[in-house]
Amino acid sequence: MTNKEYIISDSEKYRSDLIKITEIENRTGNKYTLMVGINEKLAIAWANIISTDPEVIKWTAEARKRSTSTDILQRNKPSETKNIATYSLWSENKNLAAVSWYQIWEPGKEEQGLIEKFCGENNINKPYIITSAFRIVADYRRQGLAGKIITNTETHYKSYLLAKFKSNDNILFTLETDENNIPAVQTYLKNGYKTIGTFDQPEKESFHGKRLLMAKY
Repeated sequence: MTNKEYIISDSEKYRSDLIKITEIENRTGNKYTLMVGINEKLAIAWANIISTDPEVIKWTAEARKRSTSTDILQRNKPSETKNIATYSLWSENKNLAAVSWYQIWEPGKEEQGLIEKFCGENNINKPYIITSAFRIVADYRRQGLAGKIITNTETHYKSYLLAKFKSNDNILFTLETDENNIPAVQTYLKNGYKTIGTFDQPEKESFHGKRLLMAKY
């Protein structure tokens, strides 16, 4: 998939600049549409989620300043050099249920050390290191959506890497989370991630203190 394809618009305003990947269902059979791309409506909805999420009280003031819709739109805009893909899950009544993104990553020194140790122990040679994150809106949690989002977005991002680099055989997916966020950690473990260590989050970033680094190969 080329970056140009990410900015194809369709007739529905809320999906302008978004492309449908697939539909998924929760445990009770409600259907959701998984999209790839970024537009103003998604950025506004994403910023609203952040501003009303109780976890945001843990964020630094600097991180909150970087979470406006304008900042989100600019930060997640695809380009030839950024290799970023933004995914969103929409309910049947067009409410944003979840958002996630993937990007080729250059880890900080502490994270790099953990990754190199993990790769050495598992005979992984010079992988594409992908950082990812996802957040489900509170009203849509615990409905069996997390695993389906992870599976479908990982598969789609692999297809993007294959189209761009002609290879997706050597990918290391990574993510970070609060080490005390047990539901999130359990979700990632269920979906093939392993804990590879903890690191100190830099003061300027979203969270103070220890963060858990997880990986999946």
